[in-house]
Amino acid sequence: PSGVAAVEEMGKFAAVILTGDIRFTLQLVKNIKEYVKLGGTVVVNSGHAKAFDKAFLGLEVEKSSFTSQNMKVAAVKLNTARPIFTDEKARPLITKNNYGKGSVIFTAPYFMLENNKKSRSPLITKLLKKIQSEVMPFQVSGDVQFLVNKMDKDNWKLILMNNRGVSKPPLSSFQKIHHEFDSKVTVTVP
Repeated sequence: PSGVAAVEEMGKFAAVILTGDIRFTLQLVKNIKEYVKLGGTVVVNSGHAKAFDKAFLGLEVEKSSFTSQNMKVAAVKLNTARPIFTDEKARPLITKNNYGKGSVIFTAPYFMLENNKKSRSPLITKLLKKIQSEVMPFQVSGDVQFLVNKMDKDNWKLILMNNRGVSKPPLSSFQKIHHEFDSKVTVTVP
């Protein structure tokens, strides 16, 4: 929630998502902006908007809000940002602004929570898929969990996991494969 992440540390990641209650310092904001300027992607929520200027966000957050898709959403006035996802009335829910060589993705629903503050917005899945399609050198599709590690500038490690398809009793080395949970997965590389 506090402290300063170095530009070099953030640079290890294709995208940085700001979540929760962050106590922004001037140095942290400067580092985030430099990370994006150098080619990174950062996701900023409307709850964090006060820490950043409108040139970085590409928009102005208005004092009003509205309810859409069971979420409280900050109303925004677009400057250079463009909508990625809108609601049924064409009001921006998520925007993207080019900044330097990178991108600022702005999520207008407060902390991406539904109004009950316990359920995450279904927009999160759409957003993560969109970010994946833009920042990853390959695409993964199918009903599977996956992890990605960038080993160096030319090498990546991809780990596919289908946790639903395996059971193993505690303290046993025996595991059972449940083929009814097999999943077709496609990895597309350039």
